[in-house]
Amino acid sequence: HHFQEAVEQYSEFLKLRPESPDIHLKLARIFAKSKETNLAIDSYNKVLKYRPDDADANREIAALYKIKGQNEKAVEHYKRVLSLHKDDAETRTALVSIYVKNKQYDEITVLLKEAADLTPDDPNNHYKLGLIYDFKKDYENAVANYKKAIEIKSDHARSLNALGRLYMKTGRLSEARDALEAAKKADPAM
Repeated sequence: HHFQEAVEQYSEFLKLRPESPDIHLKLARIFAKSKETNLAIDSYNKVLKYRPDDADANREIAALYKIKGQNEKAVEHYKRVLSLHKDDAETRTALVSIYVKNKQYDEITVLLKEAADLTPDDPNNHYKLGLIYDFKKDYENAVANYKKAIEIKSDHARSLNALGRLYMKTGRLSEARDALEAAKKADPAM
């Protein structure tokens, strides 16, 4: 009921001032909240017509496109957000998850490299980058990134574990044992 009232008020207002991006944004959010996805997308697109670089509108419409499975459009809007705010970790994570689903490993590598450059002291970014290189069978870069994570946090159990497994895969058994023992010490539950 309150929802209907708000929609009517905003719609009346828009009849008087159709090019009011703030009102379109409010309307878009109301529609999104009440799962009126198509109406929400229409409203967000009106916001973006007047303010193409509105980071919130781009981020929020991208999430709706993602829900609808329109990943290309979602990617386009998430990329716009990142071009405005390099350090938007939530957006980067959302993009990575779409790329993972689509098996776009080169795109993931680029995003994770940027993340590692932006927050060089976060071992998790190096660990994730290591995983992607590992998966692409680029073992040299994988090892370098796992080691970088361990350099930052000597008891980073996931990196120690991944490094140990990679050493096993490549026949470096004594190094594998050392890494896996260190992993176990860092996280006995592993």
